[in-house]
Amino acid sequence: MTLTFATISSRIKAVFVDTLLIVILAYLISETLTRFEDIPVYVRISLFTIIFVLYDPLFVSLFGATVGHSYFKIKVKSKKQPQKKYRSFAP
Repeated sequence: MTLTFATISSRIKAVFVDTLLIVILAYLISETLTRFEDIPVYVRISLFTIIFVLYDPLFVSLFGATVGHSYFKIKVKSKKQPQKKYRSFAP
């Protein structure tokens, strides 16, 4: 089995799509939170942390790709077992 790797241009395009999605999600969450009066700060911090910090690791761990990866048909695979999707928390 030969390994093929995504090109730099397709990776950059995927990052652009993911960044656009993150900005849209942040905007929607911000607009939603403004409709409520007393949202604790820790809830706001938690939501934005999930979006900005955990988006990529969660999507790659659970689905083997982010939204941008999927759009450009990029899959993150294990180098040792390419038939399986990458799981960062697996031994």
